[in-house]
Amino acid sequence: MDEGNFKDALIHAQKSVSFFPNEGNSINLASIYGSLGDYKKAQDIYREAFHEGMYIHTTHKHYEQLYSSYATFLVFNNEPQMAVKIVDQGLKDYPSSTTLWLPLTLAKYRLNEHAGALAAATKAYELNPNDPNTIQVYMRLSNNLPLTFINN
Repeated sequence: MDEGNFKDALIHAQKSVSFFPNEGNSINLASIYGSLGDYKKAQDIYREAFHEGMYIHTTHKHYEQLYSSYATFLVFNNEPQMAVKIVDQGLKDYPSSTTLWLPLTLAKYRLNEHAGALAAATKAYELNPNDPNTIQVYMRLSNNLPLTFINN
């Protein structure tokens, strides 16, 4: 998607958040800001989303996607310590999540905690053995191959 399309999407996402503020709409808005390179604004929106409500009643504190999207954003914006904290919160809310273990793997790897990264990758692979990203990360770590990150 080119920048023009993201700018068009931004207008709609901003309207959605203003008309119906909730975690889901905020996740979309933060993702668009991140794609446009406004990482500060994206981070601010992710943080605000933790104070907004979910639009459905559930026993969970937040949407699983909020934890995984924000943690992934943090990993790729060189804040792996914060990513670990977000994933830990998410795993308390969703203990059998298939989407939280991969960002935890990447965060631990970024922190040079290679044993922790391999343990998280193993758990991610056990929970989601058909996901291509999980397979690639798990295979690289289990074979002592490095991971390469493309930073924002």
